[in-house]
Amino acid sequence: MNDAIDRSALIKMVGDDPAIHTHLLTKFVDTSAQIIAEILDTCRHRNNAETIADLAHKLKSSSMAMGAIELGQICSALESAGKSSDWITIAELESRLDPILSSIREYVGELKG
Repeated sequence: MNDAIDRSALIKMVGDDPAIHTHLLTKFVDTSAQIIAEILDTCRHRNNAETIADLAHKLKSSSMAMGAIELGQICSALESAGKSSDWITIAELESRLDPILSSIREYVGELKG
């Protein structure tokens, strides 16, 4: 199993129940994919760095709670870059979103068996 999710965060939150982990992570992936799509769309159009900061903040909290630590760290950095309108850093970070989401999806797929 890959290390996209720190199981200890899930275990701390809901206990060591793979069925509940799978359910929660499936919902998390769906929601995260929507937020990431919004971030990427905003990045492509360079609409509003503050919107990126807001979306990243929203995803950061849920990522950390679900044990998606790397995604949470990327979102934390994106939030800071968005607040300062640092489009160079935003571009570097947004390129990491799809690959980490793919790793999380793979993790969930492995849980489902």
